[in-house]
Amino acid sequence: SPAGRRVLLQAGLKQGMRVADFGCGVGVVTQMLAEMVGSAGHVTGIDVNGAQLHQAGELCARKGLTNTTFVEASACNTGLPRNCFDLVYCRFLLLHLSDPASCLREMREVLRPGGIIVVEDGDLASATSIPPTAADAFAHLFCRLGPTRGVDYSLARNLYHLVMGAGFAD
Repeated sequence: SPAGRRVLLQAGLKQGMRVADFGCGVGVVTQMLAEMVGSAGHVTGIDVNGAQLHQAGELCARKGLTNTTFVEASACNTGLPRNCFDLVYCRFLLLHLSDPASCLREMREVLRPGGIIVVEDGDLASATSIPPTAADAFAHLFCRLGPTRGVDYSLARNLYHLVMGAGFAD
């Protein structure tokens, strides 16, 4: 989206950078990142779901993007080289993990010194409306579901502290 592109540019994404896209799913953002870093850059998409990675690879191939690689791995243990990426990115990933701090530590490990982290996450409990609609039932459901799954669907409320706790500079 234009807003996502703007956030990445404001964070310092430039042509020629090496980027790791954690929890890339079907590759929509990976595609955008690959276009933004250009042919001199490279984007590695990481996801635990092989079927989604297959779709991501097909999407990027249809767009003629040859600067992407996809790795099937846990976001908490990617097996990627250390101190290698100029920018690491995830979007709506951490709130689905039982140990989001572990993922953030992995992101820090693969990021080169002085590199950039961009994390977009949410608070599904705040997805309500006035007057009440079905969105309120959605938020209530996630408030009840999170603890049974061992995840925090309101993670965004504590995101800054999680990132700082993983050893990133302010």
